[in-house]
Amino acid sequence: YFYFILSLFGRAQHLYEDDDEFHLGDFKIDLWFPLFTVIQFIFLVGWLKVAGRMLDPYGLRGIQALDTTFDLIWIHQRNIEVGNTIVMHAAGRSKYKARY
Repeated sequence: YFYFILSLFGRAQHLYEDDDEFHLGDFKIDLWFPLFTVIQFIFLVGWLKVAGRMLDPYGLRGIQALDTTFDLIWIHQRNIEVGNTIVMHAAGRSKYKARY
């Protein structure tokens, strides 16, 4: 969160009275609110919440969660092994063992 607080202040556009490029007739366009930084914050925090829910998909914590949660480490290791096997076989190096 500290990064986004700093980027809100750092990415804001500061305009001065002698700047002619932000004038539209008699009106001065003041772009002091960093809209894209706020949108970036919303998307990244949203994806962090999605990733947090994927770790515990049933919403259970403690002893009840032991029976219903997935073994994500095993799934991750299995995906690495299968991916390495596919790559090694496609490269013609099926006789070598994967590093993982």
